[in-house]
Amino acid sequence: MRLHSQEAATAEVARFIHMIQTALKKSKIDTDSKADAISVYKDKIALLDGNTANVYNTKGDKVFATETGAGSKNIILSSDTTAYVLSVNQIRFIELNNNQKATEKVATDDKA
Repeated sequence: MRLHSQEAATAEVARFIHMIQTALKKSKIDTDSKADAISVYKDKIALLDGNTANVYNTKGDKVFATETGAGSKNIILSSDTTAYVLSVNQIRFIELNNNQKATEKVATDDKA
């Protein structure tokens, strides 16, 4: 049984690496943002720059940006339109709404 779960875990890691390599092959994004954390979901790439989330499409166009709150450490895209930001003591849910201004703060639902 243990061998089976190790094989499954190895296959999952290989799938994840392939997904990232595929996304990176499709696009090159030049940005002034630093990347404290990166998440890829289908045609979206999210960069966490300090306490700001910037989301790009595979063409390199910024499609969404928002402040993520103090202490942000990681970002995880969970769908085309949602993300989670992990901070020092909270997990915040963000809806990626293209109708908002890039600097407008998104309402968060803290799940800590």
